[in-house]
Amino acid sequence: VIGAALATLVANCIACAYLVIMLRKAVKTAPLSLSPRDLRAIGKEEIREVFSVGIPSAILTGLFEIAHIVLNHLMSVHGDLQLAAIGIVSKLGRLPTAVNVGLCHGMMPLVSYNFASGNHRRMNDTLRITTVFGLAVAFGAIALFEIFTTPISRMFMNTSAGDAALAAATVGYTARFLRIAALASPFQFINFSTSYSMQAVGYGKGAFIHSLVRQLGFYIPFLYLLDVLFGADGLAGALIAGELCGGLFALWLFARWKRSHVTSQAA
Repeated sequence: VIGAALATLVANCIACAYLVIMLRKAVKTAPLSLSPRDLRAIGKEEIREVFSVGIPSAILTGLFEIAHIVLNHLMSVHGDLQLAAIGIVSKLGRLPTAVNVGLCHGMMPLVSYNFASGNHRRMNDTLRITTVFGLAVAFGAIALFEIFTTPISRMFMNTSAGDAALAAATVGYTARFLRIAALASPFQFINFSTSYSMQAVGYGKGAFIHSLVRQLGFYIPFLYLLDVLFGADGLAGALIAGELCGGLFALWLFARWKRSHVTSQAA
């Protein structure tokens, strides 16, 4: 465990150093700076825009961790094996999520530029293309996790050494939970893509509201409700219900904003 912690520390230090080096190179040709003295040139409006984008992302990350704590707390009541299994499922779920978050990060500057320049057709084309690729990744993950559920689950457990019976039981729970939770992948992408789109066009208030409602209004309450109704399986299924409701809410927020801003600007 100590070795794994040290590996995380060393890897992050190396990655940070690499990014600083790349940023120093970019400063030569791009309007970027690492000097604290240049902070004096930043106006209040720029600071407000930075925080309008950054705060929703920070809250989203924080609430995600809080929701994960609640999930672990509720699952621990059902047993250590179930708790270990849902932990594995959460790690597996981050694979398609990481790809789709990368797509959203790549989409943001294109959406921002085209919205600011008034090219709404190209902005909408960017959103559509991102949606097509993002949903393709999500449904591909569902197919992968549903077809190869058990082999993928076994990658995290050694069933030939130690207590093989407990390891095999954990694999069984993991496969069971993974088949359920994997179905949330498309809804997760919709949540991410819509939230990042709202941040890209400067609608920080909408992204902030969505971050709160997604976790506190939908996912965490569903964890408690479905735990009572269906037990451990309900905790795995709460991700589907929470992400579906969160995605619909995000789409409604963004559509309402587009009607009042994009349509009025086009007119």
